[in-house]
Order: sequence, then structure tokens, then C-alpha cells
Amino acid sequence: IVLSKNNSYSAVVRGKVENYFDTGKSVEYAGMASVGVKVFYYHRTFEDYINEFSKHGFFLSRMSDLNPNGISGIKNDNKRELIARYRRFPFLMVLEFTR
Repeated sequence: IVLSKNNSYSAVVRGKVENYFDTGKSVEYAGMASVGVKVFYYHRTFEDYINEFSKHGFFLSRMSDLNPNGISGIKNDNKRELIARYRRFPFLMVLEFTR
């Protein structure tokens, strides 16, 4: 299984949760809500993911933090500032689990 997801630690950096260990907390995604689509982010720790997959016989075989420095061509000044602000932290990760 290959899973691409928000980096669990980035929830604190982005202000989605104040406490990393506050597993299960949900917040609405503002960007999607602004266009009328209700989407919720449910926070889980990295440990939660690893434990849940291993409980079902899947074990982490590879992990990759995606580097935001490859993002280019952003025209909107607000987004450009956001990217510059968070360029030193991976917001997304790819996890590979094997059975």
C-alpha cells in the first residue's frame, strides 16, 4: 500500500491543532469550504497510522517527506509568502506499507 498524506507533524505548524497528541481532533479545511465544499481534516499522530496498519499486518517499509522547494510558478502573492514561510518543513509524506 502506498499512501500520500499530510505530514502529521505539519498540523501543528499549520495551526490545525495546537497539541500534536490531540488525536482525533477535526477541523474544516478553509480552502474547500470557501468554494462550498465541506471537507474535514481529522488529526492522527504518525504513531496512530503506524500502529493501525501494523495491527492489520502491514508494516512501514519506506517513508518519504516531500520537499516543498520544488513548488514553482505561483502567481498569487499570498500563496508565494505561505510557501516561503513553510519551505523548511515537509507538509506531505509518502508512506509505503508491505504485508
